[in-house]
Amino acid sequence: MRRSQTDQSLDVIYGTYEPIIQTFFDECAAISYVPQRWISSETRHTPFRGPTITSILLRRQVWAKVGGFPRWRASEDLIFMRNVELAAFKIGYEPEAIVHWRMPENLAGLFRKFSLYSTHNVWAGMQAEWHYGIARHYLGYTVSVLIALTIGQHLLLAIPFIAYVARALLSLSRKSEFAFGRSFIPWAANPFRIGLIMLILLTIDMATFGGWLIALCRKKQDVSCQ
Repeated sequence: MRRSQTDQSLDVIYGTYEPIIQTFFDECAAISYVPQRWISSETRHTPFRGPTITSILLRRQVWAKVGGFPRWRASEDLIFMRNVELAAFKIGYEPEAIVHWRMPENLAGLFRKFSLYSTHNVWAGMQAEWHYGIARHYLGYTVSVLIALTIGQHLLLAIPFIAYVARALLSLSRKSEFAFGRSFIPWAANPFRIGLIMLILLTIDMATFGGWLIALCRKKQDVSCQ
């Protein structure tokens, strides 16, 4: 029985989503940045990824009260969901409402998408939820390199590389579901997989900083999503 039928008191019901994985790049991209699924009593102990605006059922008064989406080309969904939560509407989850989502097919597309997301997230004042954490990582990398150059311990120059390897392995261990259900040890040891995940993470980081810079240099824009 669907949640909308079993609980008429809900104002908003979020479904979930799954990335479409058809290539090796898709697999590594999903491991790199698609959020983990979570399980709780709210999802009837069923794995759930979200909430997401791509799979949602809501009452008309919800849309009217929060004013719909901001007229931006990115981050409008995050702002809308945040406004819904702040308006104290009753929210539920339906794990069986699954939308399949296609990711960017290459690094260039990935960079463009995350740069756009980054710019609009900064305009929305949401840096604390994304940008500041990445900035702290790179501040640590910079400090380690400066110390290495100062004291002559050149082995410390490897710290940023080691950190990226660690990030890749952590993502692999948490999201082995995207590797077609294979166990962690055999396929995680593939250096090409680890290398591509590291490259994807670096691309996203550079797009984050690029979009951040664009947001600081340009005035916030009220643009159509068309």
